[in-house]
Amino acid sequence: MCDKISDPAKKAQIESVSFIKRIPVGFYQFRYPVSHNDESADEKICDILVYENLRDAYSTMINDIPSLFGSARNSYDNPEAIDYDDLYKFSNYCEDKYFSETERYPAYRIEDIDDLLRFFFITGETPKFFSFDERDKFDIDKIAREILDQDMGRRTMESFLEQKWEAEKDSWEAFFNYKPHIFREEVFHAIERILHPEEHRQAGYHPDLSYEQRKFEDMSLEAIRSIDPEYHSWLKNKVFERYMDEDGYYHSASGDYASKQRSNFEIDHIKPMSKGGKTTLDNLQLLTWRENRKKGANWEPPVDEACDDVEVKKTSEGRLSVVHHDLTKIQRESNQATFIAAILYYGIEKTASLGLRHRRQPLLVKEWRQGYSRCEFDGYYILDGLDACEMKQILDEMSDRAGFLWHVNIDNK
Repeated sequence: MCDKISDPAKKAQIESVSFIKRIPVGFYQFRYPVSHNDESADEKICDILVYENLRDAYSTMINDIPSLFGSARNSYDNPEAIDYDDLYKFSNYCEDKYFSETERYPAYRIEDIDDLLRFFFITGETPKFFSFDERDKFDIDKIAREILDQDMGRRTMESFLEQKWEAEKDSWEAFFNYKPHIFREEVFHAIERILHPEEHRQAGYHPDLSYEQRKFEDMSLEAIRSIDPEYHSWLKNKVFERYMDEDGYYHSASGDYASKQRSNFEIDHIKPMSKGGKTTLDNLQLLTWRENRKKGANWEPPVDEACDDVEVKKTSEGRLSVVHHDLTKIQRESNQATFIAAILYYGIEKTASLGLRHRRQPLLVKEWRQGYSRCEFDGYYILDGLDACEMKQILDEMSDRAGFLWHVNIDNK
Protein backbone atom coordinates (compact mmCIF):
# COMPACT_ATOMS: atom_id res chain seq x y z
CA MET A 1 0.00 0.00 0.00
CA CYS A 2 1.20 3.58 0.66
CA ASP A 3 4.29 2.51 2.62
CA LYS A 4 5.76 1.17 -0.66
CA ILE A 5 5.48 4.52 -2.49
CA SER A 6 8.79 6.40 -2.58
CA ASP A 7 7.61 9.70 -4.11
CA PRO A 8 6.61 11.89 -1.10
CA ALA A 9 4.22 14.05 -3.14
CA LYS A 10 2.43 11.06 -4.60
CA LYS A 11 2.32 9.34 -1.21
CA ALA A 12 0.70 12.43 0.33
CA GLN A 13 -1.80 12.53 -2.50
CA ILE A 14 -2.74 8.87 -2.02
CA GLU A 15 -3.02 9.31 1.75
CA SER A 16 -5.45 12.19 1.22
CA VAL A 17 -7.93 9.64 -0.17
CA SER A 18 -9.94 7.73 2.41
CA PHE A 19 -8.87 4.10 2.77
CA ILE A 20 -12.18 2.60 1.64
CA LYS A 21 -11.71 4.34 -1.69
CA ARG A 22 -8.41 2.52 -2.02
CA ILE A 23 -10.10 -0.87 -1.81
CA PRO A 24 -11.34 -1.98 -5.25
CA VAL A 25 -15.05 -2.60 -5.77
CA GLY A 26 -14.15 -5.14 -8.44
CA PHE A 27 -12.03 -5.71 -11.52
CA TYR A 28 -12.04 -6.38 -15.25
CA GLN A 29 -9.88 -9.28 -16.39
CA PHE A 30 -9.14 -10.16 -20.01
CA ARG A 31 -6.32 -11.16 -22.34
CA TYR A 32 -5.40 -10.55 -25.95
CA PRO A 33 -2.64 -11.75 -28.29
CA VAL A 34 0.50 -9.66 -28.74
CA SER A 35 2.78 -10.04 -31.76
CA HIS A 36 6.52 -9.41 -31.54
CA ASN A 37 9.02 -8.21 -34.10
CA ASP A 38 10.33 -11.76 -34.52
CA GLU A 39 6.78 -12.81 -35.51
CA SER A 40 6.37 -14.86 -32.34
CA ALA A 41 3.09 -14.47 -30.49
CA ASP A 42 2.29 -14.01 -26.83
CA GLU A 43 -0.67 -13.05 -24.67
CA LYS A 44 -1.08 -9.96 -22.54
CA ILE A 45 -3.12 -10.64 -19.41
CA CYS A 46 -4.86 -7.52 -18.13
CA ASP A 47 -6.32 -6.94 -14.67
CA ILE A 48 -7.92 -3.53 -14.21
CA LEU A 49 -8.75 -2.83 -10.57
CA VAL A 50 -11.83 -0.63 -10.35
CA TYR A 51 -12.40 1.70 -7.41
CA GLU A 52 -15.58 3.38 -6.24
CA ASN A 53 -14.70 6.73 -7.82
CA LEU A 54 -14.12 5.12 -11.24
CA ARG A 55 -16.81 2.43 -11.31
CA ASP A 56 -19.51 4.41 -13.15
CA ALA A 57 -17.03 5.88 -15.64
CA TYR A 58 -15.68 2.44 -16.57
CA SER A 59 -19.14 0.89 -16.77
CA THR A 60 -20.53 3.61 -19.05
CA MET A 61 -17.45 3.64 -21.28
CA ILE A 62 -17.39 -0.14 -21.73
CA ASN A 63 -21.10 -0.21 -22.56
CA ASP A 64 -20.51 2.50 -25.20
CA ILE A 65 -17.37 1.04 -26.80
CA PRO A 66 -19.15 -1.15 -29.42
CA SER A 67 -21.29 1.74 -30.71
CA LEU A 68 -18.41 4.22 -30.58
CA PHE A 69 -15.77 2.13 -32.30
CA GLY A 70 -17.63 -0.67 -34.09
CA SER A 71 -17.42 0.97 -37.52
CA ALA A 72 -13.79 1.96 -36.97
CA ARG A 73 -13.01 -1.68 -36.12
CA ASN A 74 -14.77 -2.86 -39.27
CA SER A 75 -12.67 -0.48 -41.37
CA TYR A 76 -9.50 -2.43 -40.51
CA ASP A 77 -8.53 -5.44 -42.63
CA ASN A 78 -6.69 -6.69 -39.55
CA PRO A 79 -8.08 -5.19 -36.32
CA GLU A 80 -5.21 -6.73 -34.34
CA ALA A 81 -2.87 -4.30 -36.08
CA ILE A 82 -4.72 -1.15 -34.98
CA ASP A 83 -2.57 1.88 -35.72
CA TYR A 84 -1.02 3.44 -32.60
CA ASP A 85 -2.05 6.94 -33.71
CA ASP A 86 -5.66 5.77 -33.93
CA LEU A 87 -5.45 4.03 -30.56
CA TYR A 88 -4.06 7.23 -29.03
CA LYS A 89 -6.92 9.21 -30.56
CA PHE A 90 -9.59 6.76 -29.39
CA SER A 91 -8.30 6.42 -25.83
CA ASN A 92 -7.90 10.19 -25.43
CA TYR A 93 -11.48 10.64 -26.57
CA CYS A 94 -12.59 8.11 -23.92
CA GLU A 95 -10.50 9.78 -21.23
CA ASP A 96 -12.01 13.20 -21.95
CA LYS A 97 -15.57 11.90 -22.29
CA TYR A 98 -15.72 9.53 -19.33
CA PHE A 99 -12.93 10.40 -16.89
CA SER A 100 -12.30 14.15 -17.13
CA GLU A 101 -14.66 14.91 -14.24
CA THR A 102 -13.70 11.97 -12.01
CA GLU A 103 -11.26 11.75 -9.13
CA ARG A 104 -8.31 9.85 -10.65
CA TYR A 105 -6.65 8.43 -7.54
CA PRO A 106 -5.81 5.88 -6.39
CA ALA A 107 -5.34 3.83 -9.55
CA TYR A 108 -6.44 5.45 -12.81
CA ARG A 109 -4.16 4.63 -15.78
CA ILE A 110 -4.88 5.66 -19.37
CA GLU A 111 -2.90 2.57 -20.40
CA ASP A 112 -5.84 0.53 -19.07
CA ILE A 113 -8.10 2.25 -21.61
CA ASP A 114 -5.57 1.37 -24.33
CA ASP A 115 -5.79 -2.29 -23.27
CA LEU A 116 -9.60 -2.26 -23.22
CA LEU A 117 -9.69 -0.83 -26.73
CA ARG A 118 -7.10 -3.28 -28.05
CA PHE A 119 -9.13 -6.12 -26.57
CA PHE A 120 -12.27 -4.85 -28.32
CA PHE A 121 -10.54 -4.33 -31.67
CA ILE A 122 -9.00 -7.80 -31.57
CA THR A 123 -11.98 -9.80 -30.22
CA GLY A 124 -15.01 -7.61 -30.92
CA GLU A 125 -16.01 -8.12 -27.27
CA THR A 126 -15.97 -6.15 -24.03
CA PRO A 127 -14.78 -7.68 -20.75
CA LYS A 128 -16.93 -8.82 -17.84
CA PHE A 129 -16.87 -7.02 -14.48
CA PHE A 130 -16.10 -9.10 -11.37
CA SER A 131 -17.34 -7.62 -8.08
CA PHE A 132 -15.63 -7.83 -4.68
CA ASP A 133 -18.00 -8.69 -1.83
CA GLU A 134 -17.89 -7.52 1.82
CA ARG A 135 -15.84 -4.47 0.96
CA ASP A 136 -17.57 -2.32 3.60
CA LYS A 137 -16.02 -4.40 6.39
CA PHE A 138 -12.70 -2.68 5.64
CA ASP A 139 -13.83 0.95 5.81
CA ILE A 140 -11.13 2.53 7.97
CA ASP A 141 -12.97 5.85 8.02
CA LYS A 142 -15.80 4.10 9.87
CA ILE A 143 -13.29 2.75 12.38
CA ALA A 144 -11.85 6.26 12.84
CA ARG A 145 -15.31 7.78 13.35
CA GLU A 146 -16.14 5.11 15.93
CA ILE A 147 -12.99 6.05 17.87
CA LEU A 148 -13.90 9.75 17.73
CA ASP A 149 -17.56 9.19 18.59
CA GLN A 150 -16.60 7.20 21.68
CA ASP A 151 -13.83 9.67 22.56
CA MET A 152 -11.42 6.79 23.19
CA GLY A 153 -8.21 7.31 25.12
CA ARG A 154 -4.93 5.95 23.76
CA ARG A 155 -5.00 2.63 25.64
CA THR A 156 -8.66 1.99 24.80
CA MET A 157 -7.98 2.84 21.16
CA GLU A 158 -4.97 0.49 20.97
CA SER A 159 -7.04 -2.37 22.40
CA PHE A 160 -9.92 -1.58 20.04
CA LEU A 161 -7.61 -1.58 16.98
CA GLU A 162 -6.02 -4.86 18.06
CA GLN A 163 -9.48 -6.45 18.18
CA LYS A 164 -10.31 -5.08 14.71
CA TRP A 165 -7.04 -6.45 13.33
CA GLU A 166 -7.57 -9.92 14.78
CA ALA A 167 -11.18 -10.10 13.59
CA GLU A 168 -10.12 -9.81 9.90
CA LYS A 169 -6.44 -10.63 10.22
CA ASP A 170 -5.99 -12.38 6.88
CA SER A 171 -7.43 -9.50 4.90
CA TRP A 172 -5.67 -6.77 6.89
CA GLU A 173 -2.35 -8.58 6.43
CA ALA A 174 -2.92 -8.63 2.67
CA PHE A 175 -3.71 -4.91 2.66
CA PHE A 176 -0.80 -3.87 4.90
CA ASN A 177 1.96 -6.32 4.06
CA TYR A 178 1.61 -8.19 7.41
CA LYS A 179 2.39 -5.00 9.39
CA PRO A 180 -0.14 -4.03 12.08
CA HIS A 181 1.62 -0.70 12.68
CA ILE A 182 0.81 0.36 9.08
CA PHE A 183 -2.83 -0.46 9.80
CA ARG A 184 -2.73 1.72 12.92
CA GLU A 185 -1.05 4.55 10.99
CA GLU A 186 -3.80 4.39 8.40
CA VAL A 187 -6.41 4.78 11.14
CA PHE A 188 -4.49 7.78 12.52
CA HIS A 189 -4.42 9.31 9.01
CA ALA A 190 -8.20 8.85 8.79
CA ILE A 191 -8.70 10.56 12.17
CA GLU A 192 -6.57 13.49 10.97
CA ARG A 193 -8.55 13.76 7.70
CA ILE A 194 -11.83 13.84 9.64
CA LEU A 195 -10.63 16.40 12.20
CA HIS A 196 -8.70 18.62 9.76
CA PRO A 197 -10.16 18.13 6.26
CA GLU A 198 -8.76 21.45 4.98
CA GLU A 199 -5.20 20.21 5.56
CA HIS A 200 -5.70 17.02 3.58
CA ARG A 201 -7.06 18.17 0.27
CA GLN A 202 -5.48 16.51 -2.72
CA ALA A 203 -2.60 18.40 -4.28
CA GLY A 204 -2.47 18.84 -8.04
CA TYR A 205 0.30 17.73 -10.34
CA HIS A 206 2.89 20.48 -10.93
CA PRO A 207 5.78 19.51 -13.18
CA ASP A 208 9.17 21.16 -13.17
CA LEU A 209 8.50 23.12 -16.35
CA SER A 210 12.12 24.00 -17.08
CA TYR A 211 12.98 20.30 -17.02
CA GLU A 212 9.85 18.95 -18.68
CA GLN A 213 9.91 21.39 -21.59
CA ARG A 214 13.51 20.52 -22.42
CA LYS A 215 12.64 16.86 -22.21
CA PHE A 216 9.37 16.82 -24.12
CA GLU A 217 9.13 19.79 -26.48
CA ASP A 218 10.52 17.76 -29.40
CA MET A 219 8.19 14.79 -28.82
CA SER A 220 4.68 14.25 -30.13
CA LEU A 221 1.82 14.15 -27.63
CA GLU A 222 1.55 10.41 -28.26
CA ALA A 223 5.21 9.88 -27.37
CA ILE A 224 4.92 12.03 -24.24
CA ARG A 225 1.97 10.01 -23.02
CA SER A 226 3.85 6.74 -23.43
CA ILE A 227 6.77 8.07 -21.34
CA ASP A 228 5.06 10.26 -18.73
CA PRO A 229 1.23 9.97 -18.61
CA GLU A 230 1.02 12.43 -15.70
CA TYR A 231 2.81 15.19 -17.59
CA HIS A 232 0.71 14.43 -20.67
CA SER A 233 -2.47 14.78 -18.59
CA TRP A 234 -1.20 18.02 -17.02
CA LEU A 235 -0.39 19.49 -20.45
CA LYS A 236 -3.81 18.52 -21.84
CA ASN A 237 -5.58 20.10 -18.87
CA LYS A 238 -3.63 23.33 -19.32
CA VAL A 239 -4.61 23.54 -23.00
CA PHE A 240 -8.27 23.06 -22.11
CA GLU A 241 -7.98 25.70 -19.38
CA ARG A 242 -6.61 28.20 -21.92
CA TYR A 243 -9.62 27.73 -24.18
CA MET A 244 -12.32 27.74 -21.47
CA ASP A 245 -14.48 30.82 -20.83
CA GLU A 246 -16.00 31.96 -17.54
CA ASP A 247 -19.21 30.03 -18.25
CA GLY A 248 -17.35 26.72 -18.54
CA TYR A 249 -17.45 26.48 -22.35
CA TYR A 250 -14.40 25.27 -24.25
CA HIS A 251 -13.82 27.14 -27.53
CA SER A 252 -12.13 25.85 -30.63
CA ALA A 253 -9.15 27.90 -31.81
CA SER A 254 -11.15 28.97 -34.87
CA GLY A 255 -13.65 30.66 -32.55
CA ASP A 256 -16.52 29.01 -34.44
CA TYR A 257 -17.48 26.32 -31.93
CA ALA A 258 -17.96 26.02 -28.18
CA SER A 259 -19.00 23.16 -25.93
CA LYS A 260 -18.86 22.14 -22.29
CA GLN A 261 -17.82 18.61 -23.29
CA ARG A 262 -14.07 18.08 -23.60
CA SER A 263 -14.68 15.02 -25.75
CA ASN A 264 -15.86 17.26 -28.61
CA PHE A 265 -12.30 18.55 -29.12
CA GLU A 266 -8.82 17.40 -30.05
CA ILE A 267 -5.50 19.06 -29.22
CA ASP A 268 -3.52 20.14 -32.25
CA HIS A 269 -0.17 21.82 -32.91
CA ILE A 270 -0.51 25.41 -34.15
CA LYS A 271 2.80 25.16 -36.02
CA PRO A 272 3.17 21.51 -37.12
CA MET A 273 6.13 19.56 -35.78
CA SER A 274 7.05 18.74 -39.39
CA LYS A 275 7.72 22.47 -39.86
CA GLY A 276 9.66 22.95 -36.63
CA GLY A 277 6.79 23.39 -34.19
CA LYS A 278 7.28 22.34 -30.57
CA THR A 279 5.03 20.48 -28.16
CA THR A 280 4.75 23.39 -25.77
CA LEU A 281 1.74 25.02 -24.21
CA ASP A 282 1.98 28.11 -26.44
CA ASN A 283 1.99 25.94 -29.61
CA LEU A 284 -1.05 23.78 -28.77
CA GLN A 285 -4.66 24.60 -29.58
CA LEU A 286 -8.14 23.08 -29.40
CA LEU A 287 -10.00 22.07 -32.55
CA THR A 288 -13.26 20.20 -32.92
CA TRP A 289 -13.08 16.69 -34.33
CA ARG A 290 -14.44 17.90 -37.64
CA GLU A 291 -11.85 20.65 -37.80
CA ASN A 292 -9.06 18.19 -37.18
CA ARG A 293 -9.84 14.97 -39.02
CA LYS A 294 -6.89 12.67 -38.93
CA LYS A 295 -5.46 9.73 -40.88
CA GLY A 296 -6.10 6.04 -40.27
CA ALA A 297 -9.68 4.99 -39.64
CA ASN A 298 -10.71 8.66 -40.07
CA TRP A 299 -12.89 8.11 -37.01
CA GLU A 300 -14.90 10.85 -35.37
CA PRO A 301 -17.41 10.55 -32.55
CA PRO A 302 -21.01 9.74 -33.49
CA VAL A 303 -22.90 12.94 -34.16
CA ASP A 304 -25.67 12.18 -31.68
CA GLU A 305 -23.11 11.44 -28.93
CA ALA A 306 -20.46 14.09 -29.35
CA CYS A 307 -21.95 17.06 -31.16
CA ASP A 308 -25.33 17.64 -29.53
CA ASP A 309 -24.05 20.46 -27.34
CA VAL A 310 -21.54 21.98 -29.77
CA GLU A 311 -22.79 25.49 -30.37
CA VAL A 312 -21.91 27.68 -33.34
CA LYS A 313 -20.86 30.91 -31.68
CA LYS A 314 -19.99 32.76 -34.87
CA THR A 315 -19.28 32.02 -38.50
CA SER A 316 -16.93 33.74 -40.87
CA GLU A 317 -17.90 31.93 -44.10
CA GLY A 318 -21.02 33.89 -45.01
CA ARG A 319 -24.68 32.91 -45.41
CA LEU A 320 -25.81 30.68 -48.23
CA SER A 321 -28.94 31.50 -50.25
CA VAL A 322 -30.56 30.08 -53.37
CA VAL A 323 -32.61 32.33 -55.67
CA HIS A 324 -34.84 30.85 -58.40
CA HIS A 325 -35.55 32.41 -61.76
CA ASP A 326 -38.90 33.65 -60.40
CA LEU A 327 -36.94 35.39 -57.57
CA THR A 328 -38.20 32.95 -54.89
CA LYS A 329 -35.46 32.73 -52.26
CA ILE A 330 -34.41 29.82 -50.05
CA GLN A 331 -32.49 30.84 -46.94
CA ARG A 332 -32.72 29.18 -43.54
CA GLU A 333 -31.23 29.70 -40.08
CA SER A 334 -28.06 27.80 -41.02
CA ASN A 335 -26.23 27.04 -44.26
CA GLN A 336 -26.81 23.31 -43.81
CA ALA A 337 -30.56 23.90 -43.45
CA THR A 338 -30.54 26.06 -46.61
CA PHE A 339 -28.59 23.35 -48.47
CA ILE A 340 -31.05 20.64 -47.42
CA ALA A 341 -34.07 22.83 -48.28
CA ALA A 342 -32.71 23.39 -51.81
CA ILE A 343 -32.22 19.64 -52.33
CA LEU A 344 -35.76 18.93 -51.09
CA TYR A 345 -37.15 21.69 -53.33
CA TYR A 346 -35.65 20.00 -56.39
CA GLY A 347 -36.69 16.57 -55.11
CA ILE A 348 -34.72 13.96 -53.20
CA GLU A 349 -35.21 11.15 -55.77
CA LYS A 350 -34.32 13.42 -58.70
CA THR A 351 -31.21 14.60 -56.83
CA ALA A 352 -30.24 11.00 -56.10
CA SER A 353 -30.52 10.16 -59.80
CA LEU A 354 -27.79 12.72 -60.56
CA GLY A 355 -25.24 10.64 -58.61
CA LEU A 356 -23.49 13.72 -57.18
CA ARG A 357 -20.36 13.19 -55.12
CA HIS A 358 -18.01 15.37 -53.06
CA ARG A 359 -14.43 14.21 -52.46
CA ARG A 360 -15.48 10.68 -53.42
CA GLN A 361 -18.34 10.73 -50.91
CA PRO A 362 -21.89 10.38 -52.34
CA LEU A 363 -24.17 13.33 -51.66
CA LEU A 364 -27.00 11.00 -50.61
CA VAL A 365 -26.96 7.57 -48.95
CA LYS A 366 -29.79 5.26 -47.91
CA GLU A 367 -28.11 3.90 -44.77
CA TRP A 368 -26.80 6.34 -42.16
CA ARG A 369 -23.03 6.58 -41.71
CA GLN A 370 -20.55 8.96 -40.12
CA GLY A 371 -20.48 12.41 -41.77
CA TYR A 372 -24.14 12.45 -42.82
CA SER A 373 -27.22 14.23 -41.48
CA ARG A 374 -28.80 12.70 -38.41
CA CYS A 375 -32.28 13.09 -39.89
CA GLU A 376 -33.65 10.98 -42.73
CA PHE A 377 -35.17 12.82 -45.70
CA ASP A 378 -37.57 10.66 -47.74
CA GLY A 379 -35.36 7.60 -47.23
CA TYR A 380 -32.00 9.36 -47.69
CA TYR A 381 -29.31 10.92 -45.50
CA ILE A 382 -27.52 14.03 -46.79
CA LEU A 383 -23.76 14.66 -46.66
CA ASP A 384 -22.92 16.91 -43.71
CA GLY A 385 -19.94 19.00 -42.60
CA LEU A 386 -19.56 21.02 -45.83
CA ASP A 387 -18.62 24.69 -45.81
CA ALA A 388 -20.57 27.33 -47.74
CA CYS A 389 -18.29 27.19 -50.80
CA GLU A 390 -18.58 23.40 -51.02
CA MET A 391 -22.37 23.59 -50.76
CA LYS A 392 -22.45 26.26 -53.49
CA GLN A 393 -20.29 24.08 -55.75
CA ILE A 394 -22.68 21.12 -55.36
CA LEU A 395 -25.81 23.24 -55.90
CA ASP A 396 -24.26 24.85 -59.00
CA GLU A 397 -23.47 21.38 -60.36
CA MET A 398 -27.05 20.30 -59.66
CA SER A 399 -28.32 23.27 -61.66
CA ASP A 400 -26.00 22.53 -64.60
CA ARG A 401 -26.72 18.79 -64.64
CA ALA A 402 -30.49 19.11 -64.22
CA GLY A 403 -30.92 22.03 -66.64
CA PHE A 404 -32.92 24.25 -64.33
CA LEU A 405 -32.11 27.79 -63.31
CA TRP A 406 -31.22 29.02 -59.85
CA HIS A 407 -28.55 31.36 -58.58
CA VAL A 408 -26.54 30.39 -55.51
CA ASN A 409 -25.15 33.24 -53.40
CA ILE A 410 -22.85 33.52 -50.41
CA ASP A 411 -23.55 36.70 -48.51
CA ASN A 412 -20.41 37.76 -46.64
CA LYS A 413 -21.89 40.93 -45.13
